[in-house]
Amino acid sequence: MRFGKFHVDFTLQGIAAESPGGAGAGPASSRWRPDRRGRICSGEGMNMSENGNRRGRGQADNELDMLDRALISLLQEDGRMSFPDIGKRLGVSANTARARFNQLKEKGAVQVVAFPDSAFLELGFHAVLGLRLSPGTAESVASALAPRPEIGWIGLLLTGGFDVMFELSLRDNAAFGEYKKKMFEDMPEITAIETFLVSGVSKFHYALGISPDSGAGAK
Repeated sequence: MRFGKFHVDFTLQGIAAESPGGAGAGPASSRWRPDRRGRICSGEGMNMSENGNRRGRGQADNELDMLDRALISLLQEDGRMSFPDIGKRLGVSANTARARFNQLKEKGAVQVVAFPDSAFLELGFHAVLGLRLSPGTAESVASALAPRPEIGWIGLLLTGGFDVMFELSLRDNAAFGEYKKKMFEDMPEITAIETFLVSGVSKFHYALGISPDSGAGAK
């Protein structure tokens, strides 16, 4: 399965976090140390200037290096951690931490949002919906559903009896009845909808196992 959409704002405006913080350098660490030209260098041959620009040997633009992963790991612990604090934890300056975060944000690798508890938003209906579609329409249906704020994620399936699955949060069961009826009216590509009601969530996280040493390039 691949995702056509994933978000966690439950119809609220997502809050992109520019972490607060001014300039300031943390102590050098054994992992991230300055080379003779004053650049930050990891043990993997990664050189980086103080403005956060870097290029590892053979690294593509869509790859995450060790510092990217370390920064993301810290933000998963505390999305409001300041850049000076991030810099101290990683052994780089606050400016470097800020620049690296901005790079990750600009290329869509990371975002920081407020994640409210749906119980406080009076969203009493939670379900995962499976859609069976006319052949060749999965991409277009997923694209049409993606802007809807009541949908948390959309997955395009490669196996099983459904073409698209998505998570839905609404006010109550009555609201879902109207919602389902309108889906059939608005999207003739849908041939069947199966609803899996969710009574409770035992686990929800989005850390995805990120760590400084994870990834194909880790030693």
